Parts: sequence; structure tokens; C-alpha cells
Amino acid sequence: MRSLKKISMALLCLVWSSFIYSQQLRLGKTPLALQKSAILELESNDQGMLFPRITDTTLINGLAPPDGMVIFHQPSAQLMIRSNGYWRALSTTDLLKNYWSITGNAGTSSSNFIGTTDDKAMIIKSNSNSFLELGRRATLGLVQAYTDYSDNNEQLTYLKSALQFYAPAAQFYKPKIFIDANGNFRIKGSAAGVDYFEFGATGTSDNGGLEFITGKDGNEPFVFKSYKSATSTMTEIMRLQSGTVGIGTPSPAAVLDVAGTYKMGAKGTVQKNTISLEIATTSTINFGGANLVVIGLAYSPALVDVDLAIPTANAPTSTRATVTVSLDTDLPAGVSIGSARLTSTSNVRVRMYNASTNSRTLGNGTKFYVTITEF
Repeated sequence: MRSLKKISMALLCLVWSSFIYSQQLRLGKTPLALQKSAILELESNDQGMLFPRITDTTLINGLAPPDGMVIFHQPSAQLMIRSNGYWRALSTTDLLKNYWSITGNAGTSSSNFIGTTDDKAMIIKSNSNSFLELGRRATLGLVQAYTDYSDNNEQLTYLKSALQFYAPAAQFYKPKIFIDANGNFRIKGSAAGVDYFEFGATGTSDNGGLEFITGKDGNEPFVFKSYKSATSTMTEIMRLQSGTVGIGTPSPAAVLDVAGTYKMGAKGTVQKNTISLEIATTSTINFGGANLVVIGLAYSPALVDVDLAIPTANAPTSTRATVTVSLDTDLPAGVSIGSARLTSTSNVRVRMYNASTNSRTLGNGTKFYVTITEF
């Protein structure tokens, strides 16, 4: 009877203690030394806590486990916590070695990388929008029945934004690659720090084209060059500048300036130079009268060879050329031009005839307009 009273008293004390501390539980050597912030506290120097060991999560998933539940997953030998409807491994130092750190990574290799190991796209986002996608053409859904777009296995980097480059020396027009509102692919940026260039597709509604733009002051050129590696030399082929086209020359002096041979027409021949110049006489040219013998019916017009000096700046490279000549005034009655040719690269000889029996003259300073076509 006395023993029963002791047992009853002990149970009463336990119930009373449980009532007082019903919001907390501590297991261990000093169960009453509670931490106020802990609802459950375990104390031991040589024992641990053993979580439920689960081989297959199918059964427990069927019981709708709440977020925050913890299990030990035997196949992966990891503690798992339930989060947003999935079992996720609790991070450990060893596990962190497999993660990509936002503070930098070392030891990357062909087997230690950021990316996917299955046929799924690797996607990089910002503000929940996809900016960069990597994968096969088929994986990215970009296969089209057009030439160069139909290979399912083509490896692609799919950029879904404009691309701008770091250019501290560009004061105004930072270089970028972009697509405009009409779907035209374009490139624009800086030239020489403050100038501007842009080229790419243009047009709307099935009326497309390709355009090239450069400028700021208005005289910036388009220059086409070729490079010869054996001599490390650059040769200018063509230049478009200020409304002129120069071929083989860096300083075109006309709308079309060709420094070299040229050919016009399907059946045309290769020409070297077409030189037009004005040469004025430096003295009076006198023509004697024609010689007429009536009895023998002989007739001989007077002949004069006029030599015109070609300025060095206009000299052709050879005498293989045709020459045409006209004057700035009408010829005297009976006087005509018989022929014109190059006697040297510095002289044009014009043969003139006087068919009149009266003498004729051409005044000093008469202008001859000469065109030399060298081939």
C-alpha cells in the first residue's frame, strides 16, 4: 500500500512536470535544463539521432508528407528534407563541391563544368526571362525546312537579346549587334572614337535590302583592302568617299576614278588611260596656199605639222594610243585636220592641210582639245 502511494506520487509529479513544460521536451542526462527557444532538445556525449531510413520514397510520398519533413535516403546515403513537394538533399561540404559557386570556381575541366548532361537545353535567365540557350537545334525547337536550318543535331548558341561590346574608347556609339523592329539583322558602333558606322539588312514588307552607313562629318570612307601575308602588306582595292568611287586610288578625283586598266562593254577591250587635255599654241601657225597645176591636173594641198607638248602630269605611259583633236574655234576656210598621233609620250603631232590656194593662219593662243586613249 505504501509502495502504491509512492508510485502514485511519482506519476503525479511527472504529470505536473509535463503540464508545466508541455511546450518543450528535453531528452538526456539533465532533462529539466531546458533551452527556452527549443521545442525539442537532445543531449548526449556518445549517442546520435537516427532519422527514418527510407529506400524508396514512393510509399511516403503517397502519404502527402509536408514540407520540412526529414528522412535518410539510403540509396544516395543523404539526409533529405521535403521542400515545395520534392525531396532535396541537405547540403554538406562534400555536396557543395559539386555545386557552382557564385563567388567563383576552380578546377573546371571537361568533366567538371556548368551545364547539362542530358539532351535538355541549358538556359540562362535574368528577371525570369531567357537570354541565352544552348543545345541541339531540335532541342531548342529551331528546326525549319530551309537550307542551313534543317539539321536537327546542329549545336547552337541561341541568343535572345541584343549583344553590346565593352568599348571604353567609343565616346558615343557603343558597338552592338541587334534585330530591329522589322526583323532586320544589323550591326552598329563606333569608328575612330567619335564617328559612327552601321550595316545590315533593311526594309519592310517583302521589300528588303542590305545597306552600309558610315559618317558623322560626312566624308568618312568605305575602304576595301586585300592583305598579302608573305610581305605583310595591305593593298587598297576600292574606296567610296564623299560621292566618289576610287578603284586602286586612295584619293579619287572624280565620281569614278580608276587607277589602272579598265574595260567597257561585253566586247570592249582593255584600256589603260583616257587623257583629255587642253593645249594652246604659243605662236601663229601659217599655212601656205595649195599648189595647183592646171595643165597636168596636179593638185597638192599645203601641209603643216603642228607639235603640241603634253604636260608631264598628263603624259601617257606609251605611244600605243589613239588621238582625237578638236579646236576652240572654226578652222580657216580650206584648212582641215588630216591626222593626229603621239610621236612620244610628251608630244602630240597634228597634221593639218590647207586646200585653198590662198595662205591661211591660226592665231597665237588657239586652243587644241586633245583626247588620248591609251591601250
